[in-house]
Amino acid sequence: MRLVEASSADVRGIRERWRAASLAAGWAFPSDWWSPAVDAVVDAVRDHAPLESVCGELGRGRARAGVELGELLDDLDALFLALRQRPTPRSVIRSAALGWADVTCELLATAACEDPLSRLTTPAYLRTRLGELYREASRSATVVRRTHALVVVHTDARPGIESLTVDLRVAESLRAVFSGGETLCAAGPAHTVALVGRDATLAGRVAALRRLFHDRPGRVPRVWVEGLPAAEVAAFGLLDDFAR
Repeated sequence: MRLVEASSADVRGIRERWRAASLAAGWAFPSDWWSPAVDAVVDAVRDHAPLESVCGELGRGRARAGVELGELLDDLDALFLALRQRPTPRSVIRSAALGWADVTCELLATAACEDPLSRLTTPAYLRTRLGELYREASRSATVVRRTHALVVVHTDARPGIESLTVDLRVAESLRAVFSGGETLCAAGPAHTVALVGRDATLAGRVAALRRLFHDRPGRVPRVWVEGLPAAEVAAFGLLDDFAR
């Protein structure tokens, strides 16, 4: 698709108009809007060159930055709104969406089950571990709430750098106390949990975790032991509560 009707004067300042239209459409983080692919698209507009290839690269770049597909398509609509050429051409949408999908599939194929910064596992992985425990309990006629529990850490740090600092401190403390085969998970914005064995050492380890938090600067998180429900579906509901 070529913009044969667009003159150099018409596309002068297109990047600024495109950005303004994208922000007005709901782009989440203004400081992250620009990328080298944006300039490649603007250059193609200026040169009356086909846009499919550069918009495919735009889609790939947006996916690498964690932009969702809907936000990418809104961004494309903002481009053509700024160009006063509507609707957005199907060929451009297809190229951008395919580029986004290529990178997304690659990321999914190579994704780890833990956050590289905190080294805490994802909620999806914790659900998998709980499912395994409940299936094993059913097979061996045991009761999960008697063999395992959740150690829950609740924080109320404000969003931003303080929240990140607290989250890393919580993760470090959990790893120090539960250093074996326990599953440590960032369950939600305010909750971090450890899936642990319910044994004679549990009370002592929870006490040690509380001491670590009290000995370090900053707000002291709340810590408690949460019993697991009898049914797997109820356990998943508990995780949904922590995710809020």
